[in-house]
Amino acid sequence: MDNRQLAYQGFGQCASRGHGSQAWQEEFVSILLNFKRDGHYLDVGSNDYAAQNNSYVLEHILNWKGICIEIGPQYAEGYKNRNCHFINADATQVDYKAVFESLGYPSRLDYLSLDCDDSSLPTLQKLPLDDYRFNTITIEHDAYRVGNIIRDGEREILKKFNYVMLVEDVFAPLGCGMGPNLPFEDWWVDPAVFNMDKIRTISASGVYPDEIVGMLRKRDDVYLL
Repeated sequence: MDNRQLAYQGFGQCASRGHGSQAWQEEFVSILLNFKRDGHYLDVGSNDYAAQNNSYVLEHILNWKGICIEIGPQYAEGYKNRNCHFINADATQVDYKAVFESLGYPSRLDYLSLDCDDSSLPTLQKLPLDDYRFNTITIEHDAYRVGNIIRDGEREILKKFNYVMLVEDVFAPLGCGMGPNLPFEDWWVDPAVFNMDKIRTISASGVYPDEIVGMLRKRDDVYLL
């Protein structure tokens, strides 16, 4: 089997155990990065160490290393089952640059998952975006719940740093029991590492995550430069 087939097999095994993201974020990232192995991630608001976790599969199947940040003390024990650097703290109070430097992380990371409800915008404001770049970003804004204020602030910042919004207003998955057509995230890319003519052909707005991932599976394209 090639790397793609092996990754899908691993994704399926994780899903059967209830491990992995709730909205296909890690599969979206994996496909765009051509199932890269040994990548780096920052997972903020990482929740449980495995269930509804956007980085578990990347670490477990593709051998990525990264940082998980989660404020809930009830989740800390589970992270003993992970190889990540776990920080049990308020995401808005972390010195991200100091953490990156202490771990010797590269200035370009592969994935930023930012999913900490109303703290997503102030956390984004804390990140050292002048010094570190992320190839892919999935960021929560919960516009269905709080309106435009978080979403507009996040978009202003990421556009300022020359990121491109690939999927706008991703809907919360129907299976999570929240109702239909509820925009909760934006998915972004850094144009410096992608073939933008090709990747813009998959841009979308107001869609369910499984629709995006399903389309990517069928295309079998390579989007990295």
